[in-house]
Amino acid sequence: MVFSKPFGMKILRNRHWFVVLGLLVLLAVGSSAQELSLFDQLGSHNGKAYSGQMSYPDDPSHEMNKPMRIKVLRVSDNHIQVPFMVGDDTSRTWMLTKIGDSVELKHDHRHKDGTPDDLTNYGGVDSHQWLATQLIFPADEETAILLPEAKGNVWSLRLSPNGEVLTYYLERDGKPRFEAVFDLSKELRE
Repeated sequence: MVFSKPFGMKILRNRHWFVVLGLLVLLAVGSSAQELSLFDQLGSHNGKAYSGQMSYPDDPSHEMNKPMRIKVLRVSDNHIQVPFMVGDDTSRTWMLTKIGDSVELKHDHRHKDGTPDDLTNYGGVDSHQWLATQLIFPADEETAILLPEAKGNVWSLRLSPNGEVLTYYLERDGKPRFEAVFDLSKELRE
């Protein structure tokens, strides 16, 4: 069977659309796998503790400029808790929860007796602007209501390519606000 040139060109153009559509599907699936990969990589450290330090701001008098420690606790396939200690202050826990293809980050703050602080449960759901080993969490509506000044907050968690460094980063209204770096290559003995 012989096709006229216009008909053959239509087939060729349609094949291009299928190729483009196929690439877009692969990118979407690959991105979701990368996102969950960070979650799963972090979860693989279940029960382990690591030291860290504030890397921004460069201010020796900053309230967070104290020895830092995290401990990774994988509660279930969909939930990781990361108690985040600053000096003797054990009031903070990062709560990471898989929700469909997304991951939610919440900050749980508690008093010494275990009761919730008035300022707790702020954070957001990843914005699907991740890189291979990074999740980005813009402030959600709950955060904007709880802390109006934090409605422009964006948190991120980033693993180094070799998986040995975890970086927690916060910016507000596009400006850096805080960064802490944790060495996952050296487990702390408790």
